[in-house]
Amino acid sequence: ISKISKNHVYLPLFQTHVTILLSGLMVIIIRHFLVDSENVNDNWLMLFDMADETDEIIVFYTKKSPHMSYISVIKLIENDQRKIKFEECFEGNNALDFQLISYMGYLMGSDAAAKSNSSEIHEDNEYIVMSNDTGYDPVIQFWKKKGFSVKRINVNFCKLALQKQKEVTYEVIEDPQPQDTVN
Repeated sequence: ISKISKNHVYLPLFQTHVTILLSGLMVIIIRHFLVDSENVNDNWLMLFDMADETDEIIVFYTKKSPHMSYISVIKLIENDQRKIKFEECFEGNNALDFQLISYMGYLMGSDAAAKSNSSEIHEDNEYIVMSNDTGYDPVIQFWKKKGFSVKRINVNFCKLALQKQKEVTYEVIEDPQPQDTVN
């Protein structure tokens, strides 16, 4: 069961991205989805149902990336709510993988610089690699150890998450009230 309170919405598989605190400050979490299109084909279109308007989907591709079906192209054209960026990669042995991970590091540095120059409260953004390739896992572990919110999701995870998302029920709860501590 998901819970909704005045300040937070708790979903079982996804973090909230915008939280308004009692002080009126806004906390923003942006998820950067980095897609290995050579590995997941056009299954990355499932992210349309998982991502919020503030999230970013970056699709890495080469000439060897599988072609998209007409249905997938139509879904892509009809998308008007998700920010999608395409990065053409140089070809070579694991070249797309290296470029994707390098770009993730670039985003981490850019996000850190933006946080230091902003008056808003920023939580740590999330960096999510969508690939069935477990070769990304050591890099994911490296960045997690450095304190970044990084994970790899595969196609099966996305299918399961979307199924669970359809089954979510909501329960409204009261915000915890501060207790008087008058002595």
